[in-house]
Amino acid sequence: MVGPAAIRIAFEAVFAASGRIHVQAERVRRVRSIDSAVHNLVEKVELHTAEGVRTGYVVATNVYIKTAQGWRMVAHHASPGTSKEVRESDVPQQMLH
Repeated sequence: MVGPAAIRIAFEAVFAASGRIHVQAERVRRVRSIDSAVHNLVEKVELHTAEGVRTGYVVATNVYIKTAQGWRMVAHHASPGTSKEVRESDVPQQMLH
């Protein structure tokens, strides 16, 4: 999909399924500067079907920039995930790498 209108129509179609799809953000990590931000998260996706609830996970990264019109997403990447994605350590690290 290319362009805001096409993307909006696709999202509206996915979530217009009479409330059958529920998405919950989990393990959200944000890094923000004055005019940019990066969000990493796990999305838990539940689909309500006649056979019951089906659950899937997506590992996503979203990149935003601040424009004159407000914050805009400029990049999105998503990969299949699991309920057992690596959890972050609660121990602060002294180095990034």
